[in-house]
Amino acid sequence: MNAHDGYKTFSPAALLNMTAVPFLIDGVIPLHGLVEIVGPSGSFKSFYALHVAADVASRDDDPKNVLYVAAEGFFGIGQRLAAWQSQYRDIPEERFRLINVAPKLLVAADVDRVIATVRREHSQVIIVDTLARTMGGDENSTKDMTAYTDACGRISAETGALVIVVHHFGWNGERQRGSSVLFAAADAELTVNRSGDDLTVKITKGKDFQDGGNHHFTAKNVPYVAPDGVSATSLVLVPSDGLKAAFRAMSRYQDLLNVLETLGKLGATSTEWQKATDMPKRTFQRAIKYLHGTNEIVKEGSLYKVNQEKGATSAN
Repeated sequence: MNAHDGYKTFSPAALLNMTAVPFLIDGVIPLHGLVEIVGPSGSFKSFYALHVAADVASRDDDPKNVLYVAAEGFFGIGQRLAAWQSQYRDIPEERFRLINVAPKLLVAADVDRVIATVRREHSQVIIVDTLARTMGGDENSTKDMTAYTDACGRISAETGALVIVVHHFGWNGERQRGSSVLFAAADAELTVNRSGDDLTVKITKGKDFQDGGNHHFTAKNVPYVAPDGVSATSLVLVPSDGLKAAFRAMSRYQDLLNVLETLGKLGATSTEWQKATDMPKRTFQRAIKYLHGTNEIVKEGSLYKVNQEKGATSAN
C-alpha cells in the first residue's frame, strides 16, 4: 500500500470478529505492543525481566525469539542465565540473543540499527533494560518521553515484535520516574515490589485486559558450574505460587543421584546414565559437571559412581 491508497479501514462487524487479546504470558503480558516493567531501585525488576525472557525463549509451548538489550549489568547476566538454566531448563542459543550497547532511542540512526538487529535475529520480543540508559534525553520532558515512546512504537510496528521496557520508580518510590507519557501509551504495566527475598509482580495496567492481578516469586541462590569448572551461585526467581514446579526443579540433582544408584554399584557411563533419565543432553552434561565439582560423584575410568564417602560424611 502506498500513500495514494490511503489507510485501511475496518467495519464494526470486523472488529467484533477479531479474536481476544493474544498473550505472551497468559493474562499477564500481551503478545504485541508496548509493555513496561517498573519498580523501585533494588526491587529485582531486571531479574524478573530476565526471567520472562529466558522462560518464553525456552518453553516447550510456542517459544519466542528474544532480543535482550542489556544496556546495564551486561557482564553479570551470564551468571544469572547459568543459574536459571540450572534451576529450570536449557535456553536455545538461537532463541535468546543479547546486545551489550545502549542504543539511544531518541536518535533515529540508533532506532534503525535496533530494527535491523530485530529483523536479522527474527526477534519476536525485545526487552530494553533500562529506559534511563537507552533514552539519551530528559525523562521529565513530555517531548522527549513522547519521542522515546514513538521510537518504541516504531520498532514494534515495523517488526511486529513486542517491546518491553524496564523503568525505575521516582525518588518517592510510588510511581515511575519522569513523564507519565510512557504509562499512558503502554498496553500493560507490571510493577515489581520486593520484601526481603520475596517479590510481588502486580498488573497495574492492562489496556485491553483485566489488571490488578498479583504474581509472587522468591529469589533463591541456585548453584551452577562456571566454564572453568568452579562452582558458584546466582539468584534465580522461583514462582512461590507454583511450589510443586519449583520443588521438582530443586530436586533435579538428587534425582540424578538416585538414578545413578539404581544402575548398580559398579557405576555407569555418562551415556548409560543419561539414557536412564529424561533429561536433555546439554542439561545432563551441565548437571554432571556440577555434581562432580561438588564431589557428589566420582569417576573411575569411564564410569560414574555416587561418592559414598561424601554421603557418609553428610550422614554424620
